[in-house]
Amino acid sequence: MLFLFFLLLLITFSAILYRLFQQAIANGNSYVFLSALVFKLAAGLSIAAIYVYYYSAGDMLNYAQDARLLSDLFLKEPSFFFKVISAQEQVEGLIYQNQSRALFFSKVSAVLALFTLQNFWLMNLALSVANFIVCWMLIARLLKYFKCKPWVAYASFLYFPSVVFWSSGLLKESVAMGLIYVLIALFLDFYIGRKSSIGKSILFIVCAASLWFLKYYYAAALLPLLITLLTIGSVGKKPFTRFQKWRFFALGAMVVLVLLTLITQLHPNLKPDFVLEAIVRNHKLSIAASEAEGYIGFSQLEPNLYSFIINSPKAIFGGLFLPLFKFEGAAFLASLENLIFLIIFSYALAALFRKKRAWQHTELIFAAIVYIIFLSLLIALASPNYGSLSRYKVAYTPFCLFLCLLIISESQVFFSRFQSKKKI
Repeated sequence: MLFLFFLLLLITFSAILYRLFQQAIANGNSYVFLSALVFKLAAGLSIAAIYVYYYSAGDMLNYAQDARLLSDLFLKEPSFFFKVISAQEQVEGLIYQNQSRALFFSKVSAVLALFTLQNFWLMNLALSVANFIVCWMLIARLLKYFKCKPWVAYASFLYFPSVVFWSSGLLKESVAMGLIYVLIALFLDFYIGRKSSIGKSILFIVCAASLWFLKYYYAAALLPLLITLLTIGSVGKKPFTRFQKWRFFALGAMVVLVLLTLITQLHPNLKPDFVLEAIVRNHKLSIAASEAEGYIGFSQLEPNLYSFIINSPKAIFGGLFLPLFKFEGAAFLASLENLIFLIIFSYALAALFRKKRAWQHTELIFAAIVYIIFLSLLIALASPNYGSLSRYKVAYTPFCLFLCLLIISESQVFFSRFQSKKKI
């Protein structure tokens, strides 16, 4: 039975990849498709090898163990398996039995294990391929709707090392980023393409619910913005006058407030009277588990608004660009990447202020900026450890990089200088 499941997965992935590759050939970017796919698979195998041969323990191996236990249960007692998956029953021996988000991912991994012969390496490759497929579909929509230069999207989503690495393999981030890619791709079809269907709507709801169960703070940052834009999207059918812009953003702010109020009731950590305490508690736990100078140091972070406001500039900067100038081990690679990112961000900011221009879909760019600022602030404060920060920031780094490269690609300053040097 396991071999038949594996064969079904292999045929499905092969058919999807073949179709996407044929489209890539037609668009003249087949080399990008193949090189990015190889890079993604290498990242998935690399992170798996690190957990197996370097750490010899950790989340990835625990998820695989829980997945095998649950998938064995399917082979022996299918009816009881579905009761466990639907949370009607519990099974002894699960590592993450008492951790809801990790348990949810273990159940997802169990289904994956059934289609990958319960093989740890195949599970990592399968998730890497799945993430690549939905990422490529999102890129196709970004190129279509934003009319940007292809290299902008490729560099942001397919080749930036930490983005590729931490969204590969048997990790929650891999699935969470895949869900985010699908949600944004569907949103762009709804909002700009005006293409909607019952199937797409159901898929959007399923992905939104799955993201909530897996990474509720990612969902809390993303979903209010997407739903708000969809709710008032009819305003954007025509070019904005100055009055319409203010009306759009005012209405949007009201919808966001209503949605945030509803969301705060869905999880204890998001309730207004508890959220600051939860962030500070996680902050202290993260620091306690960190080595000296291995985390962002804040000025007496306390569970009150004043303390958060005072520390927010450093948190946003740290969430985007730290660590910097670390020269030991893996921290050096993260520092080098962050330095490159900071240079790109600085150049984009300078280009933006030097030459102002009208941008398409201004409201989408504004929503993306809000999403990036909110998550970088939240994650840096709650998890200031450089190691975990490098992993969690994958949720917003590619979108920030995309905006920066989009600005640079449209900057006449950069290309005029390049062309003048070429003529000389």
